[in-house]
Amino acid sequence: LNSCKFSVILTKLLAEILQTLIITTRVVVEFSGLDSKSGKRRYQLIKKHIIETGTHYQLFCDVDHSVNPSLQVRWYRYDVPLTSVAPNHFQISMDGSLYLTPAESVHHGNFTCKLGFHDEQVQIHIVNIVGKKASDQFEAKFHTVENRGPMMTVTAAQMDDTGTYHCEATNEGGSTQASSSVVIRSQFEQSERYLRHNIKDDEEKFAVFYSNGVRIFYAEDCQLHKAIPTYSTGLDREHLCSTVNNSTEELKRATTAHCYWKDAVITQPALYLYAILAGRKAVVKINISNARIEEVLHTAFTPEKLTYIWWEDTVWVEQRDNDKAGKLIVQLIKSASRPIQHSLTYVIPLREDVNPDLLFLPDETKTSYGYVGHIKEQALYKLNLHTMKISNRISLAPYDCSPLAVAFLGGAGLVAVRCGRQHNASSPEGQLLLDHLSDSALAFDISIHGIPTATDDERFLLTVEPKLGRFLLQEIVGKELKLKKVIDEFLPLTAWTSHTYNTDDGDLLYGLSSFSDKLIAVHSNATMIQRLFKVGKVKNRHNSSTFKANRNDEKLIETDRRGHYLVGAASNGVFIANLHNRSTPRCTVPHLRDVQILLWI
Repeated sequence: LNSCKFSVILTKLLAEILQTLIITTRVVVEFSGLDSKSGKRRYQLIKKHIIETGTHYQLFCDVDHSVNPSLQVRWYRYDVPLTSVAPNHFQISMDGSLYLTPAESVHHGNFTCKLGFHDEQVQIHIVNIVGKKASDQFEAKFHTVENRGPMMTVTAAQMDDTGTYHCEATNEGGSTQASSSVVIRSQFEQSERYLRHNIKDDEEKFAVFYSNGVRIFYAEDCQLHKAIPTYSTGLDREHLCSTVNNSTEELKRATTAHCYWKDAVITQPALYLYAILAGRKAVVKINISNARIEEVLHTAFTPEKLTYIWWEDTVWVEQRDNDKAGKLIVQLIKSASRPIQHSLTYVIPLREDVNPDLLFLPDETKTSYGYVGHIKEQALYKLNLHTMKISNRISLAPYDCSPLAVAFLGGAGLVAVRCGRQHNASSPEGQLLLDHLSDSALAFDISIHGIPTATDDERFLLTVEPKLGRFLLQEIVGKELKLKKVIDEFLPLTAWTSHTYNTDDGDLLYGLSSFSDKLIAVHSNATMIQRLFKVGKVKNRHNSSTFKANRNDEKLIETDRRGHYLVGAASNGVFIANLHNRSTPRCTVPHLRDVQILLWI
């Protein structure tokens, strides 16, 4: 197009999406012809609907019931039956019509209805969800230069510039439309882990959880700052680590190595540590400033994992009810960073008909939703992290996908799901890419296996197969993932971290292996891994690719929030590396017995 006229209408947040100036509420086009397979006459109707958000709307399926009155009308969205979608988004009435109550952005798309499973009568509904009429409207003329498309620039962007921008191009040949969603964020609306603090290097500290307690060290010289022995936990030592009448592998380990810490998290701001121990129905709350265990919160069942949602200031405690076939139970510690007396709140089970297997929570990317996974049902339940309510059910059955792990790509609005087969859920069988807003499937690749994790700048998705030592790097381009390279080293990983915080060397991952005594690095432009300085081998205590832990490392290697230092645990003890000078460790802490968890403070 050499000359185009564009009508561009600015929309406002939540309820001010553009309604195109020249538009009809419903356009009906009917086609008829012979079905190429059956030879029967097939009727296909296409209806276009323009619906304002917040309104109650009904889609009618105009099919001939006289053919077989006993058949029911079936609705599909992108060829997926609507029976597999949560009822609070879609409601099908007794007469076969589909209600959008009320209309939301998730209802945007193509719907198909037909009588039973017969394709003789098919009706297609194209639904376009728009906002109420925008208060700010303007019209501008653009001219294309060579093959470049026209562009609109929003200068001095404000928070209320968030919205969907629509444009329409017209000329003698016809017209076309396009839209783009823009979200304006505050530059400080991010995790404290991403902020570059102006603290001095000698104030950086890290915590070491090991069999005899917790110790806090300075990163500058590995000097001891504070120590918390296990006997100061406020619990009787025999009660804390005894394995009487319990023969699980983890508790056997607790006997031989005193106490075994299963997981720990730190609040933001860094005031408290929360930790759990193997076999103990309790969460330990540690005050960092005075190095004292302040509280012991008793849980209903044995905790398995902790996740801290920093924007909600909430610690999620995942537990298993062994009396009910390992049923997942979740309790919350709210206002976790506040100096108050805390208690546990029940959240899951959320509903009687939802028996979750796995819980997928974001810990870095600020988002409103997590997911509850159901392996046998092959489904994800979308969970509002603030209201604790299920907002949607996403069926993965069309892809024979049992969800095993999830990576949140918040900046791109995507979710990468690691899939397994229903009959053998422990066997990975591909990667499914979902749109985080609409919950629609965008791509499925059976050739990608491993645990997905996003890089800090969310430019890449790194998929790791720890048992094989294979790394697959995909570049995030819009709503797509493009394969960049595959690194096969056949060096199994025991622990690793992809939180490198944009180091100067462009490293995407640091890892430790029980088959190598050197620190391992994966670079974005390299074709093979780098073996840095010698740190000693790390003991492979657990299966690092376990799915139920939903963790891509064992917290045995961590990068500080500024990307300056890396702390790791190996046979030679705890080591600190300066990521700006990686030729040798900066300092080491020897003679720590059985290091289990490392956390930066």
